[in-house]
Amino acid sequence: MEPIGAAYTLTAAQFAGQVNQRGSNVAVRRAQVDYVLDSFEEGKKYMSKDGIEEVHKYLRTGEWVQDQTNAGSHPAYRRFVGSGGYKKTLYYPQFFVIQAIYTLNSRQIGDAVERMYEELSGHWGKFIPSDKPFYPRLADPDQERLLIMGDYRWRDFQVGRQASNNTIHVTIPEAKGHAAALNDNNNTNNKQKVLDGYLRAAAQLSAEINTESQLKGRDREVQLLQDQLRDSQ
Repeated sequence: MEPIGAAYTLTAAQFAGQVNQRGSNVAVRRAQVDYVLDSFEEGKKYMSKDGIEEVHKYLRTGEWVQDQTNAGSHPAYRRFVGSGGYKKTLYYPQFFVIQAIYTLNSRQIGDAVERMYEELSGHWGKFIPSDKPFYPRLADPDQERLLIMGDYRWRDFQVGRQASNNTIHVTIPEAKGHAAALNDNNNTNNKQKVLDGYLRAAAQLSAEINTESQLKGRDREVQLLQDQLRDSQ
C-alpha cells in the first residue's frame, strides 16, 4: 500500500531559483532547503494526509528560503509569533520550517526559539518540547485543521505586514446567498455559528485588502471561503 505522503514530493531542484537568487547567501539557502526537505520526508511518516498537504502547499511557495542564520530574524518565525510588524499567524507550516532549520539541525535554542515553543504549546494546549520534532496528528481531523492553520489565511504570501490606508472593499455575494439559504432551511444553531464565523472572516478579509499588490491572491481566498461555506451545509 502506498504511504500517505507519497503523492507529496519536493526536490532541491524545485528551489534552485530561490537558492541561487542574485546577491543571496547560496550556502545558507542550500542548507535550509536540505534541512527542510529532510524534515518533510520524516514528517510524512507521522502526519495526516491533510497535514502533509498543507505543509507541502506552503513549502512549494519557496518564501521560506532566506539568508537569515538565526531563527528570530527569519520571516517565517516573525509571522508565526507576530514580531517585526507582522500579525501573529500560529500557522504550523511556518513553525515547521523554523523547527527544521534551527532547532532540529543547528540546535539554536535561545529566547526567540523559546518564545516560539511557548506560543506553539499555548496554541495546541499542551507542552511541546524543543528537543524533539513536532509532527502533529490528531484523532479529530477538524480540530487538527484548525490548529494547523492558526490565524493564517492564504493570500499573496509576499504581503505579510499589517494594514495601512487606501482600503479596497470586496464583497462576497455568494456568502449572503448561503446565509439566506441556511436561514430558510431552519438549519441548526451550530451551522449558523459556523456560517457567522465565515462571514466574519469575509468581512475581515474585505477590511484587510489594502493595496493593488494584495489583490493577486484574492480569487483563491474568496474561493476557499465559498468552499468552506458549502461544506458547512
